[in-house]
Amino acid sequence: MKKPYLESLPAQRIHPTGIFLDLLKKQASGLTGHLPEVFPDVSDASAWLGGDGESWERGPYYLDGLVPLAFLLGDEFLLARVEIWISAILSSQREDGFFGPASNDDWWPRFVAVKAVAAYQEATGSAQALRFLIRFCDHMSANIETRPPEFWGYARGLEAFPAVLLVWEKTGDDAYLGLLRRLEKLTYDWNGFFHAFPYPKPTSVYLNRTFFLAAKPVLSFLDHLRKRQKVMKPRSLQTIQKANRKRSVGIYLTTHGVNLAMAVKYPVYSGFLRGDARAEDLLSAVDTLLRYHGTAVGVFSSDEHLNGPSPDKGIELCTVVELMYSLEETLRLTGDPIVADRLEFLAQNALPAMFTPDLCAHQYLQQTNQPLATVKHRPFYDAGPRATTFGVAPNYGCCAVNMHQGFPKYVQAAVMTDGDAAIVFLFVAGTYDIPFADGNVVIEIVTGYPFEDEMTLKVVAVTAPSPKSLRIRRPYQAPMTLDGTAVPGTESIILTMAMTAGDAFSLRIDFPIATLHNVDGTASIRRGGLLFSRKLMAKEIELGGTPPFHDREFTSRDRIRYALVLQNGQVGNPVVHHPEIPESDFYRNPMTIAVTAVIQATGERVVLPLVPYATAPLRITHFPIYRHGKTEPSTNAEHRKQKEKT
Repeated sequence: MKKPYLESLPAQRIHPTGIFLDLLKKQASGLTGHLPEVFPDVSDASAWLGGDGESWERGPYYLDGLVPLAFLLGDEFLLARVEIWISAILSSQREDGFFGPASNDDWWPRFVAVKAVAAYQEATGSAQALRFLIRFCDHMSANIETRPPEFWGYARGLEAFPAVLLVWEKTGDDAYLGLLRRLEKLTYDWNGFFHAFPYPKPTSVYLNRTFFLAAKPVLSFLDHLRKRQKVMKPRSLQTIQKANRKRSVGIYLTTHGVNLAMAVKYPVYSGFLRGDARAEDLLSAVDTLLRYHGTAVGVFSSDEHLNGPSPDKGIELCTVVELMYSLEETLRLTGDPIVADRLEFLAQNALPAMFTPDLCAHQYLQQTNQPLATVKHRPFYDAGPRATTFGVAPNYGCCAVNMHQGFPKYVQAAVMTDGDAAIVFLFVAGTYDIPFADGNVVIEIVTGYPFEDEMTLKVVAVTAPSPKSLRIRRPYQAPMTLDGTAVPGTESIILTMAMTAGDAFSLRIDFPIATLHNVDGTASIRRGGLLFSRKLMAKEIELGGTPPFHDREFTSRDRIRYALVLQNGQVGNPVVHHPEIPESDFYRNPMTIAVTAVIQATGERVVLPLVPYATAPLRITHFPIYRHGKTEPSTNAEHRKQKEKT
């Protein structure tokens, strides 16, 4: 029977090469591979491993990214670490199906843990892991109404969806679909929220920032004690329901950037349960958030809460990876190639921008316009002075453990199957051993994309006796040529044809240079899946720690400011320069776009070189527009009022 959703390939059947292999290897040799040595919450002291340390979300978060990375690379050291974590979690299961540290009964961290266990089960076929998941789902079914998810779990209850769906798929028991419907009713009503979005202004308008910051130390201390308690203190149904209904709790949870990044896929999950999963539900939710709080990089402000469309506001790393995962899940459930466009744009801009090139340090918050990444108080809703610096955990520790899923899950979403068809959604170089019911097809993608416009797709081997078709996404509906011949039309999927061993296709994509008109009245430059910025000369200053996992900031004395010269709303006469053979190191590719600009202080016209957004630790991305002999920094009156208020 054809499944009602697409299937990603098992991680061990994917052998990436080129740029994304380099990024995955850097994760293994960087923070992902060494995090237990430099961050105690995922060390042997973790309560998830039987220690007396952190017992809440951090261990499961780390495992959620570690599993796909280990299997993609086939790295023996990382695979051994996965086995340690999985073994500890499986062996912690009680007779009634519950599991994890005995000091708390919070559903939320367990929803993350079962997502990781489900990924492990799919990679290994482990019967023990499947029994574990079935028993936990049965425990949920018996207890979820009398002890419903609270606070974070109330906002994020459907994060358990992939694990429960796997159990349904493996058992064929529709009672597990019923469990998902019950869980949906016990989770915050995100469907209604996105249909009547209540927060067009920054969060401080709805939740007083001064009051919040004054109360936060006390609330954080109590939360810290609760998460590290040694004896579980059960809460009654009435207490949980009363807490979930509090107005202040509702505002806090529904302006929280990471909650929103997770929740944009929940209408798609709801549609799946009705038999009508639609990508439009996610795309509409994301577009609503971007309309009021978005910047050119395609992510809404989240520092930690919605904070308007200014490019100097912060975007949390957790928000980026969770928004990517929401897009990946939507792609799996709907197969809509427009979702792949959004996903690719994040993976090539917002995500790599948050790391040092060796992936040994990360930011908590990035700024779309980031002239400095220094220790400084900035107009963020809830983040400290180190939030834009780079390190192991430069602000809250959640991103230190949750960031690892970004690149591995993206690679795993590159090629999916739909019945007897293979669909190339993302142009990640590598070899893909694609399993079908009656055999396999092996394809190879050779490309330096996104820094190269050409790619070759080869059908290496076919063992399946029945015909298998190949489909390829047309990125951003751009003009494409196939073996030198223009591909007609503007359909987002091209080349539906049977695969035969020895087939080879040469593709070229002719990306136009686009001028984006941002919500704040500025302009930005984009070409295909790459956003471009002016790179500022940066000086790195160590802030402490032991290299290569040391804390550092970036400062600059570059104070010249430019405005773009536009013709009919588009930048005039742009020129693209990029090498014929791109570097395998994402951060070293010397691609540039030269545009016409003026120096704001003098009005002098110049040719301004722009570089890919993520290759510039300090950058300007939102540019004022030069019109009629003067600079117009913003045409958005609401934005100007917000800026003056801030």
